[in-house]
Amino acid sequence: MKARDMPYENIYVGIDIETTGLKPAEGAILEIATIVISPELGELGAYAIVVAPAKPLPAMHPRVREMHEANGLLAEIAAGRGVPLELAIARVRRFWARYGVVPSAPAGQKPPLFGASVQFDRAWLDHHCPALTACLHYRNADISGMREMLRRMRPDWSWAPPTLGGRASAHRALPDIRASLRLAREIGTKVGGRLAVEVPWAG
Repeated sequence: MKARDMPYENIYVGIDIETTGLKPAEGAILEIATIVISPELGELGAYAIVVAPAKPLPAMHPRVREMHEANGLLAEIAAGRGVPLELAIARVRRFWARYGVVPSAPAGQKPPLFGASVQFDRAWLDHHCPALTACLHYRNADISGMREMLRRMRPDWSWAPPTLGGRASAHRALPDIRASLRLAREIGTKVGGRLAVEVPWAG
């Protein structure tokens, strides 16, 4: 089944964003990554884009600046590889539209927002990108919250660290959201869910 033929009320939209801090009203979005996820937790498509925030760059906590210097994000922005936020939003919406994720969809058929501690990402999207949250259901599929629940219910279960291809996350948006999808598949395996055969982790 092709992505565009799949009923979009059955998919998830995963999002991870990198920011200058913790408070949406005081900071800026630096990167957005999104994956469209099948009901069996297969990756149907992925898109990531670096955002060039308005200058001057909002003040960052030294730890946040150190993190984004180490992962190369600030260097990409300084090299002019980012686009204005409005353009990034338009490109994400164009990508989503391939899978029927559009603001005109009936409210009950819009996909939930998927991610780890995804309330953080939704708060930033609500503040800076309401045109994106307009395409999504109001419910979140918070995979980290689900793991916390299962850790308490099944303390005998062990959990793999959040890595991508054996590599720890460097706080870049696309590897981070794929690590969340990997965790979701781990949970699905433990509870006996029906999973996709393969998830393409490269890219």
